[in-house]
Amino acid sequence: MISPNRNDDGAQYRCRAELDLGPEGPQPHPTVTSEPLNITVHYAPEFLPGNDTVEVSAGSDVSLDCSAEGNPPPELRWTNNTAEGNANETTVGRLRTLNISRVTANATYNCTVTNRLGSITKQIHVLVDVPPQQHPTMFSTAPSTPDTMTTLPGTAKPKVVTFPLELNPPRVVVRYRDSVSVNCSTSSTDHDGMGWEATFGGKSLEQDVNVVTWTVENLTDWTIEPKCYINLNDGEQPSIVLPVILYKTPDRVSISVLSHSGPMVEGTQYQLQCDIQNIAPLQNLVVKWYKGNEPLDNVTYSNISKRPEDVSATLMISPSKDDNGTQYRCRAELDLGPEGPQPHPTVTSEPLNITVHYAPKFLLGNDTVEVSAGSDVSLNCSAEGNPPPEMKWNYTAARNVKLSTEGRQRTVRITTATSTNAGIYICTATNIVGTATRTTTLLTMKGGSSSIIYTFLVIVVFLVVLVVLIVFCRRKKRQGHYDFIPVNQPNNIPMMPMSTTGEGNHDPEGYPTKV
Repeated sequence: MISPNRNDDGAQYRCRAELDLGPEGPQPHPTVTSEPLNITVHYAPEFLPGNDTVEVSAGSDVSLDCSAEGNPPPELRWTNNTAEGNANETTVGRLRTLNISRVTANATYNCTVTNRLGSITKQIHVLVDVPPQQHPTMFSTAPSTPDTMTTLPGTAKPKVVTFPLELNPPRVVVRYRDSVSVNCSTSSTDHDGMGWEATFGGKSLEQDVNVVTWTVENLTDWTIEPKCYINLNDGEQPSIVLPVILYKTPDRVSISVLSHSGPMVEGTQYQLQCDIQNIAPLQNLVVKWYKGNEPLDNVTYSNISKRPEDVSATLMISPSKDDNGTQYRCRAELDLGPEGPQPHPTVTSEPLNITVHYAPKFLLGNDTVEVSAGSDVSLNCSAEGNPPPEMKWNYTAARNVKLSTEGRQRTVRITTATSTNAGIYICTATNIVGTATRTTTLLTMKGGSSSIIYTFLVIVVFLVVLVVLIVFCRRKKRQGHYDFIPVNQPNNIPMMPMSTTGEGNHDPEGYPTKV
Protein backbone atom coordinates (compact mmCIF):
# COMPACT_ATOMS: atom_id res chain seq x y z
CA MET A 1 0.00 0.00 0.00
CA ILE A 2 1.29 3.47 -0.87
CA SER A 3 -0.10 6.91 -0.08
CA PRO A 4 1.60 9.30 -2.53
CA ASN A 5 1.94 13.04 -1.97
CA ARG A 6 2.74 15.86 -4.36
CA ASN A 7 6.49 15.26 -3.98
CA ASP A 8 5.99 11.77 -5.47
CA ASP A 9 4.73 13.15 -8.79
CA GLY A 10 6.87 11.52 -11.49
CA ALA A 11 8.39 8.98 -9.07
CA GLN A 12 9.27 5.48 -10.29
CA TYR A 13 8.42 2.23 -8.50
CA ARG A 14 10.11 -1.10 -9.28
CA CYS A 15 10.00 -4.62 -7.87
CA ARG A 16 12.84 -7.15 -8.01
CA ALA A 17 12.80 -10.95 -7.75
CA GLU A 18 16.01 -12.19 -6.08
CA LEU A 19 17.13 -15.77 -5.39
CA ASP A 20 19.20 -16.08 -2.20
CA LEU A 21 20.77 -19.54 -2.63
CA GLY A 22 23.11 -19.35 0.34
CA PRO A 23 26.93 -19.22 0.43
CA GLU A 24 27.17 -22.04 -2.14
CA GLY A 25 24.98 -20.16 -4.62
CA PRO A 26 26.08 -17.56 -7.16
CA GLN A 27 27.25 -14.20 -5.92
CA PRO A 28 25.76 -11.69 -6.43
CA HIS A 29 22.31 -13.27 -6.17
CA PRO A 30 20.43 -13.88 -9.44
CA THR A 31 17.86 -11.11 -9.89
CA VAL A 32 15.22 -10.00 -12.37
CA THR A 33 13.80 -6.46 -12.11
CA SER A 34 10.49 -5.18 -13.43
CA GLU A 35 10.10 -2.26 -15.78
CA PRO A 36 9.69 0.98 -13.77
CA LEU A 37 6.18 2.18 -12.98
CA ASN A 38 5.95 5.96 -13.41
CA ILE A 39 3.24 7.55 -11.30
CA THR A 40 1.49 10.88 -11.73
CA VAL A 41 0.09 12.49 -8.60
CA HIS A 42 -2.76 15.00 -8.85
CA TYR A 43 -3.22 17.52 -6.06
CA ALA A 44 -5.32 20.60 -5.38
CA PRO A 45 -3.97 24.11 -6.09
CA GLU A 46 -1.91 25.98 -3.53
CA PHE A 47 -0.81 29.62 -3.63
CA LEU A 48 2.86 30.46 -3.63
CA PRO A 49 3.99 33.21 -1.23
CA GLY A 50 3.14 36.74 -2.36
CA ASN A 51 1.93 40.16 -1.22
CA ASP A 52 -1.72 40.56 -0.22
CA THR A 53 -1.59 44.37 -0.08
CA VAL A 54 -0.06 46.72 -2.64
CA GLU A 55 0.37 50.49 -2.17
CA VAL A 56 0.55 52.73 -5.23
CA SER A 57 0.49 56.44 -5.95
CA ALA A 58 -2.65 57.83 -7.56
CA GLY A 59 -2.47 57.77 -11.35
CA SER A 60 0.32 55.19 -11.44
CA ASP A 61 0.29 51.73 -12.98
CA VAL A 62 0.40 48.56 -10.85
CA SER A 63 0.85 44.84 -11.47
CA LEU A 64 -0.75 42.24 -9.23
CA ASP A 65 0.83 38.78 -9.14
CA CYS A 66 -1.08 35.57 -8.40
CA SER A 67 1.07 32.44 -8.61
CA ALA A 68 -0.02 28.94 -7.65
CA GLU A 69 0.93 25.33 -8.20
CA GLY A 70 -1.22 22.24 -8.63
CA ASN A 71 -1.63 19.13 -10.75
CA PRO A 72 -3.32 19.26 -13.20
CA PRO A 73 -2.00 22.82 -13.74
CA PRO A 74 -4.68 25.13 -12.33
CA GLU A 75 -6.62 27.78 -14.20
CA LEU A 76 -6.37 31.33 -12.80
CA ARG A 77 -9.11 33.92 -12.97
CA TRP A 78 -9.29 37.54 -11.78
CA THR A 79 -12.58 39.10 -10.66
CA ASN A 80 -13.76 42.50 -9.41
CA ASN A 81 -11.52 44.29 -11.90
CA THR A 82 -11.66 48.07 -12.25
CA ALA A 83 -14.86 49.50 -13.67
CA GLU A 84 -12.93 51.64 -16.16
CA GLY A 85 -11.81 48.51 -17.98
CA ASN A 86 -8.17 49.47 -17.75
CA ALA A 87 -6.96 46.04 -16.60
CA ASN A 88 -5.51 43.17 -18.59
CA GLU A 89 -4.03 39.77 -17.72
CA THR A 90 -0.61 38.41 -18.58
CA THR A 91 0.26 34.75 -17.94
CA VAL A 92 3.88 33.58 -17.55
CA GLY A 93 4.13 29.90 -16.55
CA ARG A 94 2.41 29.48 -13.19
CA LEU A 95 2.46 33.28 -12.65
CA ARG A 96 -0.57 35.24 -13.82
CA THR A 97 -0.20 39.00 -13.60
CA LEU A 98 -3.02 41.54 -13.62
CA ASN A 99 -1.75 44.84 -15.02
CA ILE A 100 -3.75 47.95 -14.02
CA SER A 101 -3.04 51.36 -15.50
CA ARG A 102 -3.76 54.77 -14.00
CA VAL A 103 -5.01 53.60 -10.61
CA THR A 104 -7.20 56.23 -8.96
CA ALA A 105 -9.01 54.50 -6.08
CA ASN A 106 -8.68 51.73 -3.52
CA ALA A 107 -9.98 48.33 -4.66
CA THR A 108 -9.92 44.62 -3.85
CA TYR A 109 -9.13 42.04 -6.54
CA ASN A 110 -9.89 38.34 -6.25
CA CYS A 111 -7.59 35.72 -7.78
CA THR A 112 -9.29 32.31 -8.08
CA VAL A 113 -7.21 29.22 -8.87
CA THR A 114 -9.00 26.00 -9.88
CA ASN A 115 -8.31 22.47 -11.05
CA ARG A 116 -10.51 19.38 -10.85
CA LEU A 117 -9.33 18.64 -7.29
CA GLY A 118 -10.05 22.00 -5.73
CA SER A 119 -10.44 25.75 -5.92
CA ILE A 120 -8.95 28.51 -3.78
CA THR A 121 -9.32 32.29 -3.81
CA LYS A 122 -6.91 34.99 -2.72
CA GLN A 123 -7.71 38.67 -2.19
CA ILE A 124 -5.22 41.39 -3.06
CA HIS A 125 -5.93 44.91 -1.78
CA VAL A 126 -4.77 47.92 -3.77
CA LEU A 127 -4.33 51.03 -1.64
CA VAL A 128 -3.97 54.39 -3.44
CA ASP A 129 -1.83 57.12 -1.89
CA VAL A 130 -3.60 60.36 -2.84
CA PRO A 131 -1.32 63.46 -2.74
CA PRO A 132 -2.46 65.84 0.00
CA GLN A 133 -3.89 69.27 -0.85
CA GLN A 134 -1.87 72.42 -0.24
CA HIS A 135 -3.00 74.58 2.66
CA PRO A 136 -2.22 78.28 3.48
CA THR A 137 0.72 78.67 5.75
CA MET A 138 0.03 79.98 9.23
CA PHE A 139 2.82 81.29 11.41
CA SER A 140 2.51 80.95 15.13
CA THR A 141 4.17 83.35 17.51
CA ALA A 142 3.49 81.21 20.53
CA PRO A 143 6.44 79.62 22.24
CA SER A 144 7.35 76.25 20.75
CA THR A 145 6.05 73.35 22.79
CA PRO A 146 5.58 69.67 22.08
CA ASP A 147 1.94 70.42 21.26
CA THR A 148 2.61 73.22 18.76
CA MET A 149 4.50 73.23 15.48
CA THR A 150 5.17 75.67 12.61
CA THR A 151 4.14 74.71 9.11
CA LEU A 152 6.55 75.89 6.44
CA PRO A 153 5.27 77.30 3.14
CA GLY A 154 4.46 74.73 0.41
CA THR A 155 4.26 71.70 2.75
CA ALA A 156 1.34 69.51 3.85
CA LYS A 157 0.74 66.83 6.44
CA PRO A 158 1.41 63.26 5.16
CA LYS A 159 -1.59 61.03 4.60
CA VAL A 160 -1.52 57.40 5.85
CA VAL A 161 -3.35 55.08 3.49
CA THR A 162 -5.03 51.98 4.93
CA PHE A 163 -7.71 49.62 3.67
CA PRO A 164 -10.98 51.13 4.98
CA LEU A 165 -12.74 47.90 6.14
CA GLU A 166 -11.95 45.38 8.85
CA LEU A 167 -13.85 42.20 9.85
CA ASN A 168 -14.01 40.88 13.38
CA PRO A 169 -13.53 37.95 13.35
CA PRO A 170 -11.93 37.88 9.89
CA ARG A 171 -13.08 34.28 9.26
CA VAL A 172 -15.81 32.15 10.85
CA VAL A 173 -16.46 28.43 11.28
CA VAL A 174 -20.10 27.70 12.06
CA ARG A 175 -21.90 24.48 12.91
CA TYR A 176 -24.94 23.78 10.74
CA ARG A 177 -28.04 25.54 12.16
CA ASP A 178 -25.99 27.51 14.72
CA SER A 179 -25.97 31.31 14.97
CA VAL A 180 -23.21 33.62 13.74
CA SER A 181 -22.37 37.30 14.18
CA VAL A 182 -19.55 39.35 12.60
CA ASN A 183 -18.72 43.06 12.86
CA CYS A 184 -17.50 45.12 9.92
CA SER A 185 -15.85 48.38 10.97
CA THR A 186 -14.05 51.29 9.36
CA SER A 187 -11.70 53.98 10.55
CA SER A 188 -12.63 56.22 7.64
CA THR A 189 -14.74 59.31 8.25
CA ASP A 190 -14.95 60.15 4.57
CA HIS A 191 -17.84 57.85 3.64
CA ASP A 192 -21.57 57.91 2.97
CA GLY A 193 -22.53 54.68 4.76
CA MET A 194 -21.85 50.95 5.21
CA GLY A 195 -23.78 47.70 4.73
CA TRP A 196 -23.75 43.91 4.20
CA GLU A 197 -24.72 41.95 1.11
CA ALA A 198 -25.71 38.33 1.88
CA THR A 199 -28.36 35.73 1.02
CA PHE A 200 -29.23 35.67 4.72
CA GLY A 201 -28.76 38.48 7.24
CA GLY A 202 -27.96 41.20 4.70
CA LYS A 203 -28.07 44.85 5.84
CA SER A 204 -28.93 47.78 3.63
CA LEU A 205 -26.80 50.92 3.60
CA GLU A 206 -26.54 52.59 7.03
CA GLN A 207 -25.30 56.16 7.22
CA ASP A 208 -23.31 57.86 9.94
CA VAL A 209 -21.99 54.56 11.36
CA ASN A 210 -18.53 53.08 11.67
CA VAL A 211 -19.67 49.50 12.45
CA VAL A 212 -22.29 47.24 10.84
CA THR A 213 -23.04 43.72 12.09
CA TRP A 214 -23.99 40.67 10.06
CA THR A 215 -26.10 38.28 12.14
CA VAL A 216 -27.88 35.01 11.33
CA GLU A 217 -29.66 33.00 14.03
CA ASN A 218 -29.94 29.72 12.10
CA LEU A 219 -27.31 29.39 9.37
CA THR A 220 -28.22 26.78 6.73
CA ASP A 221 -26.79 28.22 3.48
CA TRP A 222 -23.78 26.05 2.51
CA THR A 223 -22.49 28.49 -0.13
CA ILE A 224 -23.07 31.81 1.59
CA GLU A 225 -20.48 34.57 0.96
CA PRO A 226 -21.38 37.67 3.01
CA LYS A 227 -19.79 40.89 1.74
CA CYS A 228 -19.30 44.09 3.72
CA TYR A 229 -19.11 47.30 1.68
CA ILE A 230 -18.60 51.02 2.25
CA ASN A 231 -19.57 53.95 0.03
CA LEU A 232 -16.76 56.50 0.04
CA ASN A 233 -17.45 60.13 -0.74
CA ASP A 234 -15.19 59.95 -3.79
CA GLY A 235 -17.65 57.49 -5.40
CA GLU A 236 -15.67 54.30 -4.73
CA GLN A 237 -17.23 51.26 -3.01
CA PRO A 238 -14.54 49.03 -1.44
CA SER A 239 -15.82 45.69 -0.14
CA ILE A 240 -14.52 42.63 1.67
CA VAL A 241 -15.88 39.08 1.59
CA LEU A 242 -16.23 37.13 4.84
CA PRO A 243 -14.92 33.54 4.51
CA VAL A 244 -17.52 31.22 6.05
CA ILE A 245 -17.08 27.48 6.70
CA LEU A 246 -20.37 25.79 7.53
CA TYR A 247 -19.78 22.30 8.88
CA LYS A 248 -21.88 19.31 9.86
CA THR A 249 -20.81 16.18 11.74
CA PRO A 250 -21.90 12.86 10.17
CA ASP A 251 -25.24 11.26 10.95
CA ARG A 252 -23.59 7.84 11.18
CA VAL A 253 -20.15 6.22 10.96
CA SER A 254 -19.99 2.44 10.48
CA ILE A 255 -17.35 -0.18 9.68
CA SER A 256 -17.70 -3.44 7.76
CA VAL A 257 -15.74 -6.09 5.85
CA LEU A 258 -16.23 -5.94 2.08
CA SER A 259 -17.33 -9.13 0.28
CA HIS A 260 -16.87 -11.30 3.35
CA SER A 261 -18.75 -12.46 6.41
CA GLY A 262 -17.80 -14.65 9.34
CA PRO A 263 -14.33 -15.49 10.66
CA MET A 264 -11.18 -14.50 8.79
CA VAL A 265 -8.33 -16.85 7.87
CA GLU A 266 -4.74 -16.11 8.88
CA GLY A 267 -2.61 -14.74 6.03
CA THR A 268 -5.58 -13.80 3.82
CA GLN A 269 -6.15 -10.18 2.75
CA TYR A 270 -9.42 -8.45 3.63
CA GLN A 271 -10.74 -4.96 2.90
CA LEU A 272 -12.39 -2.97 5.67
CA GLN A 273 -14.73 -0.14 4.71
CA CYS A 274 -15.70 2.89 6.78
CA ASP A 275 -18.99 4.47 5.67
CA ILE A 276 -19.60 8.10 6.69
CA GLN A 277 -23.04 9.54 6.07
CA ASN A 278 -23.99 13.18 5.53
CA ILE A 279 -20.85 15.13 6.46
CA ALA A 280 -19.55 18.54 5.33
CA PRO A 281 -17.21 19.90 4.18
CA LEU A 282 -15.28 16.94 2.75
CA GLN A 283 -12.03 18.84 2.23
CA ASN A 284 -11.75 19.21 6.02
CA LEU A 285 -12.49 15.54 6.73
CA VAL A 286 -9.83 13.16 8.08
CA VAL A 287 -10.76 9.48 8.43
CA LYS A 288 -8.59 7.74 11.03
CA TRP A 289 -8.22 3.96 11.35
CA TYR A 290 -7.42 2.22 14.63
CA LYS A 291 -6.48 -1.34 15.61
CA GLY A 292 -7.33 -1.40 19.29
CA ASN A 293 -5.76 1.88 20.43
CA GLU A 294 -3.01 1.76 17.80
CA PRO A 295 -3.43 4.30 14.95
CA LEU A 296 -3.05 2.69 11.53
CA ASP A 297 -3.81 5.15 8.73
CA ASN A 298 -5.27 8.58 7.92
CA VAL A 299 -7.35 9.32 4.82
CA THR A 300 -8.01 12.87 3.54
CA TYR A 301 -10.14 14.23 0.69
CA SER A 302 -9.65 16.94 -1.91
CA ASN A 303 -13.34 17.28 -2.83
CA ILE A 304 -14.24 20.98 -2.65
CA SER A 305 -17.98 20.47 -2.30
CA LYS A 306 -19.38 22.48 0.58
CA ARG A 307 -22.62 20.51 0.88
CA PRO A 308 -23.07 17.33 2.97
CA GLU A 309 -22.15 14.10 1.20
CA ASP A 310 -21.72 10.39 1.89
CA VAL A 311 -18.16 9.10 1.66
CA SER A 312 -16.26 5.85 2.26
CA ALA A 313 -12.69 4.97 3.22
CA THR A 314 -11.04 1.55 2.95
CA LEU A 315 -8.21 -0.28 4.72
CA MET A 316 -6.47 -3.50 3.64
CA ILE A 317 -5.52 -5.95 6.42
CA SER A 318 -3.87 -9.39 6.52
CA PRO A 319 -4.60 -10.73 10.02
CA SER A 320 -2.41 -13.18 11.93
CA LYS A 321 -3.38 -15.49 14.77
CA ASP A 322 -2.33 -12.79 17.25
CA ASP A 323 -5.12 -10.59 15.83
CA ASN A 324 -7.83 -13.01 16.94
CA GLY A 325 -10.32 -10.99 19.01
CA THR A 326 -8.84 -7.64 17.89
CA GLN A 327 -11.13 -4.61 17.48
CA TYR A 328 -10.93 -2.25 14.50
CA ARG A 329 -12.51 1.23 14.51
CA CYS A 330 -12.70 4.20 12.15
CA ARG A 331 -13.16 7.82 13.18
CA ALA A 332 -14.47 10.75 11.15
CA GLU A 333 -12.73 13.96 12.27
CA LEU A 334 -13.28 17.50 10.96
CA ASP A 335 -10.08 19.56 11.07
CA LEU A 336 -11.48 23.07 10.59
CA GLY A 337 -8.30 25.01 11.32
CA PRO A 338 -7.46 27.36 14.20
CA GLU A 339 -10.85 29.10 13.95
CA GLY A 340 -12.69 25.78 14.29
CA PRO A 341 -13.72 24.04 17.51
CA GLN A 342 -11.03 22.44 19.64
CA PRO A 343 -10.79 19.51 20.02
CA HIS A 344 -11.91 18.63 16.51
CA PRO A 345 -15.49 17.36 16.10
CA THR A 346 -15.35 13.55 15.79
CA VAL A 347 -17.72 10.62 15.38
CA THR A 348 -16.37 7.08 15.89
CA SER A 349 -17.80 3.82 14.58
CA GLU A 350 -18.78 0.90 16.74
CA PRO A 351 -15.83 -1.52 17.04
CA LEU A 352 -15.53 -4.38 14.56
CA ASN A 353 -14.47 -7.53 16.42
CA ILE A 354 -12.65 -9.99 14.18
CA THR A 355 -12.22 -13.73 14.66
CA VAL A 356 -9.13 -15.23 13.03
CA HIS A 357 -9.01 -18.92 12.12
CA TYR A 358 -5.56 -20.49 11.81
CA ALA A 359 -4.14 -23.97 11.19
CA PRO A 360 -3.01 -26.21 14.08
CA LYS A 361 0.51 -25.84 15.41
CA PHE A 362 2.19 -28.22 17.89
CA LEU A 363 3.71 -26.77 21.01
CA LEU A 364 6.64 -29.27 20.80
CA GLY A 365 8.49 -30.78 17.85
CA ASN A 366 9.20 -34.42 16.99
CA ASP A 367 10.70 -36.45 19.86
CA THR A 368 12.44 -39.74 20.78
CA VAL A 369 11.61 -41.45 24.09
CA GLU A 370 13.54 -44.33 25.73
CA VAL A 371 11.79 -46.56 28.24
CA SER A 372 12.99 -49.56 30.22
CA ALA A 373 11.22 -52.82 29.65
CA GLY A 374 8.55 -53.23 32.28
CA SER A 375 8.24 -49.49 32.97
CA ASP A 376 5.27 -47.18 32.36
CA VAL A 377 5.41 -44.26 29.95
CA SER A 378 3.04 -41.48 28.76
CA LEU A 379 3.25 -39.81 25.33
CA ASN A 380 1.66 -36.35 25.25
CA CYS A 381 0.29 -34.50 22.21
CA SER A 382 -1.15 -30.95 22.33
CA ALA A 383 -1.60 -28.28 19.65
CA GLU A 384 -3.11 -24.83 19.33
CA GLY A 385 -5.37 -23.69 16.53
CA ASN A 386 -8.64 -21.93 15.80
CA PRO A 387 -11.10 -23.61 15.72
CA PRO A 388 -9.58 -25.92 18.39
CA PRO A 389 -8.11 -28.87 16.46
CA GLU A 390 -9.21 -32.49 16.73
CA MET A 391 -6.34 -34.69 17.99
CA LYS A 392 -5.73 -38.27 16.78
CA TRP A 393 -3.00 -40.84 17.51
CA ASN A 394 -1.83 -43.43 14.98
CA TYR A 395 0.15 -46.39 16.41
CA THR A 396 0.24 -50.18 16.65
CA ALA A 397 -2.50 -51.23 19.03
CA ALA A 398 -1.65 -53.27 22.11
CA ARG A 399 -3.45 -54.37 25.27
CA ASN A 400 -1.19 -52.27 27.49
CA VAL A 401 -1.76 -49.05 25.50
CA LYS A 402 -4.66 -46.69 26.32
CA LEU A 403 -5.74 -43.19 25.25
CA SER A 404 -6.85 -40.37 27.57
CA THR A 405 -8.02 -36.80 26.85
CA GLU A 406 -7.47 -33.71 29.01
CA GLY A 407 -8.68 -30.48 27.40
CA ARG A 408 -6.94 -30.12 24.03
CA GLN A 409 -4.31 -32.73 24.96
CA ARG A 410 -4.55 -36.44 24.09
CA THR A 411 -2.17 -38.79 25.87
CA VAL A 412 -1.03 -42.35 25.05
CA ARG A 413 -0.39 -44.29 28.27
CA ILE A 414 1.70 -47.50 28.12
CA THR A 415 1.87 -49.75 31.17
CA THR A 416 4.59 -52.38 31.63
CA ALA A 417 6.26 -51.59 28.33
CA THR A 418 7.62 -54.41 26.23
CA SER A 419 9.62 -54.60 23.03
CA THR A 420 6.37 -54.88 21.08
CA ASN A 421 5.54 -51.31 22.11
CA ALA A 422 8.61 -49.90 20.39
CA GLY A 423 7.97 -47.94 17.19
CA ILE A 424 6.69 -44.63 15.81
CA TYR A 425 3.64 -42.95 17.33
CA ILE A 426 2.05 -40.29 15.09
CA CYS A 427 -0.17 -37.50 16.47
CA THR A 428 -2.36 -35.59 13.99
CA ALA A 429 -4.08 -32.24 14.72
CA THR A 430 -6.82 -31.13 12.30
CA ASN A 431 -9.23 -28.20 11.95
CA ILE A 432 -11.04 -26.56 9.01
CA VAL A 433 -7.94 -24.51 8.11
CA GLY A 434 -5.30 -27.25 8.00
CA THR A 435 -3.56 -30.32 9.44
CA ALA A 436 -0.31 -30.80 11.35
CA THR A 437 1.50 -34.00 12.44
CA ARG A 438 4.04 -34.83 15.13
CA THR A 439 5.96 -38.10 15.59
CA THR A 440 7.31 -39.71 18.75
CA THR A 441 9.77 -42.60 18.39
CA LEU A 442 9.60 -45.04 21.34
CA LEU A 443 12.67 -47.17 22.16
CA THR A 444 12.43 -49.99 24.73
CA MET A 445 15.59 -51.10 26.57
CA LYS A 446 15.93 -54.53 28.27
CA GLY A 447 16.57 -54.07 31.96
CA GLY A 448 16.87 -50.46 31.36
CA SER A 449 19.70 -49.01 29.38
CA SER A 450 20.64 -46.57 32.12
CA SER A 451 21.23 -49.26 34.79
CA ILE A 452 23.25 -51.41 32.38
CA ILE A 453 25.53 -48.55 31.48
CA TYR A 454 25.98 -47.64 35.14
CA THR A 455 26.89 -51.22 36.14
CA PHE A 456 29.33 -51.52 33.26
CA LEU A 457 31.11 -48.33 34.25
CA VAL A 458 31.45 -49.47 37.89
CA ILE A 459 33.00 -52.79 36.83
CA VAL A 460 35.46 -51.08 34.50
CA VAL A 461 36.58 -48.66 37.21
CA PHE A 462 37.04 -51.51 39.72
CA LEU A 463 39.18 -53.55 37.32
CA VAL A 464 41.38 -50.57 36.50
CA VAL A 465 42.04 -49.88 40.21
CA LEU A 466 42.80 -53.55 40.87
CA VAL A 467 45.34 -53.75 38.06
CA VAL A 468 47.11 -50.63 39.27
CA LEU A 469 47.48 -52.04 42.83
CA ILE A 470 48.90 -55.36 41.60
CA VAL A 471 51.50 -53.70 39.41
CA PHE A 472 52.59 -51.39 42.21
CA CYS A 473 53.06 -54.22 44.72
CA ARG A 474 55.13 -56.33 42.34
CA ARG A 475 57.49 -53.51 41.53
CA LYS A 476 58.09 -52.78 45.22
CA LYS A 477 58.88 -56.41 46.05
CA ARG A 478 61.30 -56.78 43.16
CA GLN A 479 63.37 -53.73 44.16
CA GLY A 480 63.69 -54.56 47.94
CA HIS A 481 64.95 -52.30 50.81
CA TYR A 482 68.59 -51.76 52.01
CA ASP A 483 70.23 -49.98 55.03
CA PHE A 484 73.95 -49.04 55.00
CA ILE A 485 75.86 -49.27 58.39
CA PRO A 486 79.45 -47.99 59.06
CA VAL A 487 82.15 -50.66 59.65
CA ASN A 488 83.18 -49.49 63.11
CA GLN A 489 79.68 -48.92 64.33
CA PRO A 490 78.52 -51.61 66.73
CA ASN A 491 75.46 -53.47 65.66
CA ASN A 492 73.27 -56.11 67.02
CA ILE A 493 72.87 -58.04 63.80
CA PRO A 494 73.89 -61.66 64.49
CA MET A 495 76.39 -63.05 62.02
CA MET A 496 76.19 -66.70 61.17
CA PRO A 497 79.34 -68.64 59.97
CA MET A 498 79.13 -69.67 56.37
CA SER A 499 79.19 -73.29 55.43
CA THR A 500 82.61 -74.83 54.79
CA THR A 501 81.25 -76.90 52.09
CA GLY A 502 81.73 -74.12 49.61
CA GLU A 503 84.75 -73.38 47.57
CA GLY A 504 87.59 -71.17 48.89
CA ASN A 505 89.28 -70.59 52.32
CA HIS A 506 87.59 -68.77 55.20
CA ASP A 507 88.67 -67.55 58.65
CA PRO A 508 86.99 -68.81 61.83
CA GLU A 509 84.33 -66.15 61.55
CA GLY A 510 83.52 -67.13 58.04
CA TYR A 511 85.26 -64.40 56.08
CA PRO A 512 87.40 -65.48 53.10
CA THR A 513 91.21 -65.52 53.50
CA LYS A 514 94.01 -65.06 51.10
CA VAL A 515 96.07 -68.12 50.14
